[in-house]
Amino acid sequence: MKYFDFYNYFNALQSVSGIKGVKFSYAVAKNMRALREEIIIVEDLRKKVKGFDELSEAEKVLDPQGPDYLSDIKKIHKKYPDTLKELEALMKTEADWTAYKVKQADLPDDLTGIQLEGILFMVEE
Repeated sequence: MKYFDFYNYFNALQSVSGIKGVKFSYAVAKNMRALREEIIIVEDLRKKVKGFDELSEAEKVLDPQGPDYLSDIKKIHKKYPDTLKELEALMKTEADWTAYKVKQADLPDDLTGIQLEGILFMVEE
């Protein structure tokens, strides 16, 4: 598992956090809490990358709905290539984290296929 997986897993857990089932909900809550702590650590590491603050500030002023957004973001990324390379390498770092697992029998019946795909990391085989 890599650091960027934390964000994907956390988003997947958020999408199922309202589904009922005691054992399932417990596993979701336990994993969300653990991932939240890991994400805080990763965010702190990202902030230490040289140029991160400048890159972030430059991206914040852009309007994602604006007609020139793509060209503007490309210009900014050209200005900070080393920062982006370092951030990309950081996000690909192998992480030592183990999900709290839930048995297949304890999965709620109303999970959709897309939701299930997102949380397979926490389902016992």
